[in-house]
Amino acid sequence: MNHRIEQINEPEIKQKIAIEVIATLPEWFGNAEANNKYVEELKQYAFFSVFRETNEVIGFASLKIHHSKTADIFIVGIKPEFQRQRIGKELFLVCEKYCKLNKCTRIVVKTLSELSQYEPYLRTVRFYKKLGFEELITFDEFWDINNKCLLLIKDIKNHNF
Repeated sequence: MNHRIEQINEPEIKQKIAIEVIATLPEWFGNAEANNKYVEELKQYAFFSVFRETNEVIGFASLKIHHSKTADIFIVGIKPEFQRQRIGKELFLVCEKYCKLNKCTRIVVKTLSELSQYEPYLRTVRFYKKLGFEELITFDEFWDINNKCLLLIKDIKNHNF
C-alpha cells in the first residue's frame, strides 16, 4: 500500500485528524472526556499524520518535548484496518528522527499497564517493546487505581539516522 507521512502544523487540521482516527479506536479511546482533553491539548505539540495515496487519513502521532531532552509520545493512533502493516513502525521512526533532530536523548510513552490484562493494550505494550522501549515504572494511581499506567522509555542519544 502506498502512503506518506507528513508533519502537520495547523492546529485545526491536527484536531480533525485526531478526532477521525480516535473514533475508529474505541478499545483504546473509550473515555470521551479524556479524548476531548487529548484533542484540545495536542494542538500545541508536534504532529505527524499518515495518509494513503487517496489522502485518506490512516493514523497520527503527537509528541510533547520536555526540558529540551525528552520527548513524550503524547497520543498515537492507527485505524484498525491499517494496523499490523508496519505503518505504526514507520510513523514511529519518523517521530524518532524528529526527536533526534530536536536534540532529545530519550523518548517516553505512557500506556495502560500489562497488569490490567486488557488485550488491546497488551498489543500496545508489545508494539513499543518491539520498537526498543523498556519498562521504567508502573504508577498505581496516575490515571486511577483501576487503570495502572506503565511508563516506557527508549534511549535515542546513540541512535544515528
